[in-house]
Amino acid sequence: MDNSNHKKLLNLLRVRGEMTKLELSEALGLSHTTVSTYIEQLTAEGLVESAGFGESAGGRRPLMVRLAENARFFFGAYFAPDRVVIPAVNLAGREIARRTIAPAPVFEETLEKVHRGVLDIIKSEKLDPSRVMGLGMSFPGVVDSARKFVEYAPNIGLRSFSFAEFESALGVELFLENEAITAALAYRFNNPAMAGKNFVYVSVAEGIGTGIFIDGNIYKSVSNKAGEFGHIKVADNGLPCKCGRTDCWELYASKTALLRYCRELMGNSRESDEALLPGLHEAFKKGEAPALEAVRRYARYLFRGIETILLSFSPDEVIIGGDLGELMGDIVSYGVNDLQLSSRFFGYESVPIRVSALKETGAILGSALLPLYRVYDQET
Repeated sequence: MDNSNHKKLLNLLRVRGEMTKLELSEALGLSHTTVSTYIEQLTAEGLVESAGFGESAGGRRPLMVRLAENARFFFGAYFAPDRVVIPAVNLAGREIARRTIAPAPVFEETLEKVHRGVLDIIKSEKLDPSRVMGLGMSFPGVVDSARKFVEYAPNIGLRSFSFAEFESALGVELFLENEAITAALAYRFNNPAMAGKNFVYVSVAEGIGTGIFIDGNIYKSVSNKAGEFGHIKVADNGLPCKCGRTDCWELYASKTALLRYCRELMGNSRESDEALLPGLHEAFKKGEAPALEAVRRYARYLFRGIETILLSFSPDEVIIGGDLGELMGDIVSYGVNDLQLSSRFFGYESVPIRVSALKETGAILGSALLPLYRVYDQET
């Protein structure tokens, strides 16, 4: 779909819901005749449908139209070290199904499991395969989207891998991207006010990734390596990183780092990761000294990296998401209000640092939004 006005019209319906032709005409700055033509074309494609009649303002009741939400379907696959999550969304970006699988020892076998997961959702949800428009794939590493090629994803042990063969076997178009960018895309998709803004999304998981949006568009650079802030040097302790360097930001401000501080300071080394974070959060809210010190240490490194982002891009906003759930909101508040870490941002103190409401689901949902992105990429 190449017509930018078509995309704008669909996006209006996605964001606002049911609208009349007059409302669409006024919002788009187009004539009533032009809007009527677009609606006829989009209805013929099955993307728009009638929503009945609105209230009369004295004459004939106006016809309402809406997005035909289940006219198309889009799949995703979010790859993490311990799991692969496969979501499916409709044309409105609403999730309709999800599967979670365990990675296989051999990556090609993992891809076979992903294929079976997609087919299982199609069957169980009774989807028309001809309406499945693509599979987005989200990886924690350097991705060449144009070539559908993962250059390096150390946390899942993947290097120099082409997905051309898998795309052929799957029979639908693939869309590959870095997980931080997919999480940023999900945040933008669910926050229309972010359209056209410059922002950096920081995804905190086993490592740290960042997604950069400039003037509302994804920025990756020619080499696809823009935004690798997780590997900036933040200390001089000689701590080795999987990337081959030492003292990278993600070694000190990732979820893995926070868990390490927890175990060092709180003495609960036998607890699982899943049990450790809720315990830390509760102890932090109670003001217990070991928990406060763990969060203080973590927050100082987190804000050290944010400072570099601000100095590098001067964004309108910095958004933080990832795997720390509700705890991240308290960490950011503690860093700003108690430790006053943003006061050293040298003129950037007023840049908002927000926590994404999507939390750990951002990159998962974002993987399925990758193929949907081209439907709305004028206004998303």
